Amino acid sequence: MNFSYRIKVIILIAGIVIFTFVSLSPCLKNGYCNWDDYHLITANHSIKELSWKNIKEIFSSGYVGTYIPLTVLSFALENKFFKLNPFVTHLINLILHLLNVILVFGLLYLLTDNLLISAIVSLLFGIHPLHVESVAWATERKDMLYSFFFLSSLTFYHFYRQKAKKIYYFFSLLLFVFSLLSKPMAVTLPLVLILLDYYYEKQFKIKQIYSKIAYLVPAILVGIINIHFQGSGSLSAISYLKHIFVFFYNLLFYLYKLLLPANLSAFYPYPENFEKSLPLVFFVAPLIVAVIVYLIVWTKKLTHKIIFGSLFFIITLLPVSQLIPLVAPAIAADRYVYIPSIGLFFIFGLLIDWLYNRKLASAMTLKNILIIPLIVIFLLLGFISFNRCKVWKDSITLWSDVLKKYPQNGIAYNNRGNAYKFIGEYEKAYNDLARALQLNPLSAESYYNLGVLYFNVKNYNLAMEHYNKAIAIDPYLAVAYLSKGDIYFIYGDFGNAIEYYTKALQIDSLNVDAYYNRAIVFTRTHNLEQALSDYNQAIKLKPNFVQAYNNRGNIYFDFDEFEKAIWDYTKAIEFDSNYAPAYYNRAVAYYTKGDLDKARSDVEVLKKLSVIPDSNFLKLLEKNK
Repeated sequence: MNFSYRIKVIILIAGIVIFTFVSLSPCLKNGYCNWDDYHLITANHSIKELSWKNIKEIFSSGYVGTYIPLTVLSFALENKFFKLNPFVTHLINLILHLLNVILVFGLLYLLTDNLLISAIVSLLFGIHPLHVESVAWATERKDMLYSFFFLSSLTFYHFYRQKAKKIYYFFSLLLFVFSLLSKPMAVTLPLVLILLDYYYEKQFKIKQIYSKIAYLVPAILVGIINIHFQGSGSLSAISYLKHIFVFFYNLLFYLYKLLLPANLSAFYPYPENFEKSLPLVFFVAPLIVAVIVYLIVWTKKLTHKIIFGSLFFIITLLPVSQLIPLVAPAIAADRYVYIPSIGLFFIFGLLIDWLYNRKLASAMTLKNILIIPLIVIFLLLGFISFNRCKVWKDSITLWSDVLKKYPQNGIAYNNRGNAYKFIGEYEKAYNDLARALQLNPLSAESYYNLGVLYFNVKNYNLAMEHYNKAIAIDPYLAVAYLSKGDIYFIYGDFGNAIEYYTKALQIDSLNVDAYYNRAIVFTRTHNLEQALSDYNQAIKLKPNFVQAYNNRGNIYFDFDEFEKAIWDYTKAIEFDSNYAPAYYNRAVAYYTKGDLDKARSDVEVLKKLSVIPDSNFLKLLEKNK
């Protein structure tokens, strides 16, 4: 590759990257949403402090039913250096996507030695509206990371094939492990490597399997771990045969959305009464797939490259294709085709290259005419993606968009109602949550959310009624027991409050609020040793828990352990320099120890915070000058 050619390649890649960045740039203005972002990022205590204890927890826990330790670790690192900032989160996701675009370009160029195909595939990968969900949804950092390592592993395996150096094989295997630890969808890579062998050798051979055995070990191990964290769930009456029809339906669904990315949604619900009967389209789907395959074979265009692209699409889609039955509220998702789409984009690139460099090789005018619709397609896709990014601005815009496409979806009403509740728009929240219950009367989550809404407006009787209904539907809903405990605490029924906080902890031993609230009740009932134990647990789970440090310091003060009390008050202040109670309590502790200068210093800080300490305490400080 001469210097001028390299410059041409660099300019081409730069143009693709810039166009992709512009097309997806609105996602940088987005916040977090209430769909997994809460559990994985904003309320995830594991990422609040980058400690060995938390790292151990990250690698031994599942998050939102999936084993994704490297993804969670990336959020912990992000929080360490930038704190929780949605702009930073989305910027990192976008940068990772741009790196993936470059990797796709490089991998396709290695496979084809064709700039046109490489450019078309990487540009489609970068700007296609079906990929917006993977980039614009903060939680889908796991898509970005697993794909980065997946594509890198494929690239190193290519170099291993070309140069037969074991170092490339080792890096490919290592990157595969990283990909698995980012998202279990990477489990298909050993099959893709066999497919890569087929691409070069134009036939499948038994010996191609031998070099993939090392990849199977981590794949099986992570698969077992993920099944453990995913839980057994329930498939209800849906038979395995039904899932085969769903598999074919999904193949056509994703093919259709890739060709015509209209009416995209963050949530595609199962058809109504799906468990009882299948709509006609599901029975027709296998026939349509069979006809497509027959037509391709009949036209004699089924080259090994088209087979490679088709199988790449199907193989990488397998974990989420429903061929392996999964318990999921949605039948399909845009994010599932982030990597699989490369296979179909490759076939499209082959088609354009065939038209441009072979069919129209001698017809320059027709070649130039072909470029025009291509440019229009790319601009249109970029425009759609640009606007699609805005849908992910916040929870309300997200679920409002879902309801435009699926106005009878109870999950969307529940989630939007929860978002309205969070910002204090209680009337809108009530309307959405009530509608969610109309559509799904057995939604424990909707009953619970409606209970929280009543709690917020201090209608504790109705709140308790809805918590009880939620528990009747789902006896393992820990937050409902916690919330019942809160109501008993307000009523002054400390015995029942402790009982329900304890029930919440029996179900969810990592519930920080249950430990903290029970500690407050233990303090009120003068069980200080038990309160101290619960504050210890709360701080262990949430190392930056300002109020817990302050309250634990108060207990140490009551025990006359002033050094420990001051240490706790100081920790609270380190995490929140404007937390007045900790300054006041530390001032009293310093005064009690006889360290009057430090006590006066804390009082001065309180005055700057516009907080006037107890007049009697001020007199004592003044008296002892």
